[in-house]
Parts: sequence; structure tokens; C-alpha cells
Amino acid sequence: MRYALAISIAGSCGLLLGVDHANWAMAAAAVPLAAADARGQDSSIRGVIERGTHRVLGTFVGLFITGALLAPQFGPVFLAVVVIVLLFPTELFMIRHYGLALGFFTPLILLMTELTAPTDSLTLVRDRAVDTVIGVVVGISVAVASRRWGRPRTSGHEAG
Repeated sequence: MRYALAISIAGSCGLLLGVDHANWAMAAAAVPLAAADARGQDSSIRGVIERGTHRVLGTFVGLFITGALLAPQFGPVFLAVVVIVLLFPTELFMIRHYGLALGFFTPLILLMTELTAPTDSLTLVRDRAVDTVIGVVVGISVAVASRRWGRPRTSGHEAG
């Protein structure tokens, strides 16, 4: 239910804001929840916030790289080669350091998007930034709220 709620809210926010790729907000919303699941519901919310922060910072580093690659308007063959090159560090770092991996993964995905459906690169980068922030904020919020919902209620009359 937590995933359905977070993904629905994030996607709806993206759509309401008129962002072309609301699916990116939906994906970003799932990231903090996955950190909560990996650490268990009773764990500190610190891991959830840390994973969300990695998502935002890594994505923004990747957006800077994407902008640098798209600004000169290289041809599709060059961009396809860059996509292939970006696959290796993305896979290498994804398990070890999620934030660092996103610095490679973000341009990989955005270059693939640009190759399949060319658009204004500034709009593409902006949409990814907005959707990532929306998704992470929603995901963290749902993780925090569901942690509170999942706690047993106490009446204060329990014997010590």
C-alpha cells in the first residue's frame, strides 16, 4: 500500500504540474521506500532520508553532465557511444554507492530519451530535476507517515 500511495501521489503531482515525464516522479518516490524495506520498518528513518538524498544529489550531478553533453548538440552516433560508455560505471557503482551511480545513470537515461524522442534539452533536464524532487519528497513523506501508522497504539496502562 505504501508504494501504491507514494507512486500515485508523486505521479499525480507531476501530471498536475504539467511535467512531460511524470513517470520519473513515480520512480523517485519508490526509492526511499525501498530503503525502508531493506532496513526493516523498525529501523531509523535516517536510512530513508539518506537514500532520498543520494537520489537527489546523484541525479543533479547527472543532470549537470547531461547538460554538458547535450549543449553542443552532438550527433546521435556520438550520443549512442556515450550511452554505451555510461553503462559500465552505472553498473559498477549501483550496488556500492547509489548516489555516485546516479551521476552516470541519469545522463544514460536522458541521452536514451533524447535519442528516441528529441526535445529541448533544457526542458528535459528541468523535468528530471522537478520530478526527482517531487518523488523523493513524496517517498520520504510516505515512509515517515507509514512508520507512524504501523506502530501499535498504547493506552498507557501496560504493566512495566
